[in-house]
Amino acid sequence: MRPVSRSSVSITERGKRGERRAEDFFRLRGFEVLARNYRKLSGEIDLVLRKDGIIYFVEVKTHNDTFRAEDRIDDRKLRRMWLTAEAYLSEYGTEDVEVRFLLTTVSEKGIKVVEINEGPV
Repeated sequence: MRPVSRSSVSITERGKRGERRAEDFFRLRGFEVLARNYRKLSGEIDLVLRKDGIIYFVEVKTHNDTFRAEDRIDDRKLRRMWLTAEAYLSEYGTEDVEVRFLLTTVSEKGIKVVEINEGPV
């Protein structure tokens, strides 16, 4: 068994901490957490939330000094996110509800939420 490098562990742990911070951020604003790390063959959605009858599918990116989190989501990721959201809606019988997709960036400076208005190409 090969040893795990410190950098890969710290990147994973940083991502998990970012997801926890994002979850706390949304809870404090009245969102109900329906699922964490919802996984299907099509992909994973970090958080599934509900507020005021709207279901939110949230991708959380933890920002550091080497990249902007917004640059880490591309058409391939969006396509996988949409397919996974469809699977969630089908699985839980919530196909006729309003849905929104959010990119949430977490950094030392705070949390930024951006609505994703366009689907994948």
